[in-house]
Amino acid sequence: MAGAVYNANALRYEPGKRLIAYLNDAGGATREADPKRIFVIRADGTVVSRQSRNSHSHGSYGNLRLLPGDAIVVPEKLIVSGGLQKFANYAQIISGAAMTGAVLGTLLHNGVNNDRKRLFHRRNG
Repeated sequence: MAGAVYNANALRYEPGKRLIAYLNDAGGATREADPKRIFVIRADGTVVSRQSRNSHSHGSYGNLRLLPGDAIVVPEKLIVSGGLQKFANYAQIISGAAMTGAVLGTLLHNGVNNDRKRLFHRRNG
């Protein structure tokens, strides 16, 4: 969970749990959040946004079921202003994306290491 929520943190995956439940677990979106622009980055790198989901599925975006390794990103509202403010906004977006990439990289790395350990124990067990 990254971005404009009260408790941006890594949350444990629970089968069948929906997007809105994870948002509530993080304390919800802050005043600065842009809830219409929330998106999910799947572990395989695909992105699911409200806009993309509405184009090929029915139902509320909040009811989206998450999968292991998914990252929820809640961007802040962008306020049109001067150049320095725009630079700060872009820097914040880039840092949020970098944090999401680091989380995904750690998850993938740990998954690969766990697979190697299991394989080693099978061969040598």
